[in-house]
Amino acid sequence: MNLKNLLILFSVLFSMKSFALIGGLDISESDILSKSVIALQMVEKQSDGTVNRYKGSGVLVASNIILTAAHNFFYLDDATTSEAIFSTTPIWGENSQGQKRIFIEKVIIFPDFSQDQLGTINDMALVFLKESAPSEYRPLKIEVEGNSPPTLLEKGLLLGYGMSNESPGRPLSDFRLRKLELNFARWDNSTIYNSQKIWFSNQNGSIAGGDSGGPVLFQRNNEYIVYGVGIHKRYDDCVEQNICEDQSAYSNTTYFSDWIKKNLKH
Repeated sequence: MNLKNLLILFSVLFSMKSFALIGGLDISESDILSKSVIALQMVEKQSDGTVNRYKGSGVLVASNIILTAAHNFFYLDDATTSEAIFSTTPIWGENSQGQKRIFIEKVIIFPDFSQDQLGTINDMALVFLKESAPSEYRPLKIEVEGNSPPTLLEKGLLLGYGMSNESPGRPLSDFRLRKLELNFARWDNSTIYNSQKIWFSNQNGSIAGGDSGGPVLFQRNNEYIVYGVGIHKRYDDCVEQNICEDQSAYSNTTYFSDWIKKNLKH
């Protein structure tokens, strides 16, 4: 196995351990947020003709642009065979079975993205679709100014298409859009401006496989605003990784504000 495939395998295994909305609630097609949070199917074609497919989440921030986690696409040689799926219960695989899908035109990854056994750094990407999302879908605003930071224990709304064997009664193949409220816990550093990650308590649930890139939203002036995208659970300051997952990390949109505003103009 070459180095590239080893990195992909590490990324997938890390994501499977680290990232479904355990304890969350299913979102129906009638929920307004079902028209903003998008399923992503990352497709990798091997030299021997085999195809690997990976699952992720993202949030629509313009008619043809999705904000997501960089690690969803970083290890792919070609993102243009990957797709956005517009359904709360996406059908994964080659056959769409009538569900609306749009191929990806390009992905812009934050240039200093990296990943190790402790988590990811600068984990943010913008996905550009080859056509606009269906007319009933609506972009959400992104918090880039930092004027209304969350307060301690304020509840953020996490959304994603994840599923794991920690969700009883559901097969691992059953990926669907779910939502979960978690308490804001802390910044990486002292303020919203100098912290690349925003952290939430996992007391009532957590993110898992397939939720990577799904948004965390806070309500401001009676509308939902995107404050971050899901990346991993907490492993820092841990001796045993399997007993130290008390918090979930999201890439903080305010920290990446200049990069987001610049690339939304592409």
